[in-house]
Amino acid sequence: MHNLIIDVCQNSSPEKGICLSDKFLSQLNTIKQFNYDKIYNNERFDAFKKYSELVLSQIFETLYKLYDGKHSFESLDTAKRYYPLLISSFEKWLAKYCVTDIVPAGELRSEALTCENIKIYGSLETNLIYAQAIIDFIAGMTDRFAVKLFNELISY
Repeated sequence: MHNLIIDVCQNSSPEKGICLSDKFLSQLNTIKQFNYDKIYNNERFDAFKKYSELVLSQIFETLYKLYDGKHSFESLDTAKRYYPLLISSFEKWLAKYCVTDIVPAGELRSEALTCENIKIYGSLETNLIYAQAIIDFIAGMTDRFAVKLFNELISY
């Protein structure tokens, strides 16, 4: 690892960006190819890949169908009785990144007001903005939490 770090430092610059020497780039590419051949593309991994795709797509689809523009928080709230953990965690997360005037009064708005971050999703003007919010929410999940939410989706 030490030699790799030294190589990156010696071969990188603000103009070129982060670079490796041909020797270390070749070694890194060999390691990556091994990982793809023996791990990522191993047929024993197929069942897990399909399961993961199912878990993530169902979480996405459940949240996405609740899009209603600036009224999405109200739409989400209607589904909370069926999916309390999923909806509550998404609402709490989403409130931090939307303009506060679309966040319902109460605890969610109070939390949103304390966040001084950029409100990157605005008023959820388009379904594409909302979809990106869902993707970002899912990207921040641990595997264990995603499976827990999926189990909530399939339980009665």
